[in-house]
Amino acid sequence: MSRSYRNEYLFSEIYLESITQQPITDENLRASFQTIKEWREFADKTSLEQWITTYIEPVLDTLGFGHHKDSEELLVLFPDVDKSQPMSLCYVVPPGEDINCTLKGKHWAEKIIRNLRKHNFQWGILTDGLYWRIYHTKEPTPYETYVEINLETILNNQDYAAFQIFYFFFRPGNFTRGENGECKFDIYKEESAKTTEYIEENLRATIEREKKRRRCPTNPLSRLS
Repeated sequence: MSRSYRNEYLFSEIYLESITQQPITDENLRASFQTIKEWREFADKTSLEQWITTYIEPVLDTLGFGHHKDSEELLVLFPDVDKSQPMSLCYVVPPGEDINCTLKGKHWAEKIIRNLRKHNFQWGILTDGLYWRIYHTKEPTPYETYVEINLETILNNQDYAAFQIFYFFFRPGNFTRGENGECKFDIYKEESAKTTEYIEENLRATIEREKKRRRCPTNPLSRLS
């Protein structure tokens, strides 16, 4: 698994590799990488408000999100071209706090899931600015299930290839729901499940063939033993 991202069971590993290895032809990709890197160099982490203003919001702007604050730590996201249609949330972990914390009052994963449910969204973003995560409320264990991108490592290492994975996941089009109520993340999830089922079916078939081969050996000499 790459140091730049990790998949905590949100998608099947094979499916995740297949979709993240697809080349992105967006002409703004390289410009977005450089823009975000420049914002990071001058970002102010002295307070949550400054961190959001000088870095989190500029990253969202660069990716094409529209946004407005719902509370000190919560941003409502919408397509940049249509501010009347909120589509997701971004919960920002305060500077200096551990994004993995599960203590009462600082269980950040619980906070993004709770707010997503409150606003009737299924997919959302949790970030401390360094790590960026995608969460889905419909998982059996939603607090522990996510995809995480280490944007800080990507920027520090000038890892343009890894940035494509960040750019792939964190774009407005993945959250926008169509007429049937589904967004691209829903489609990714369905395709991921089908990939897992296909692999499991083939594995079971292989095991059954092996069992039959052992029960009915074709070598006539084996019958004499």
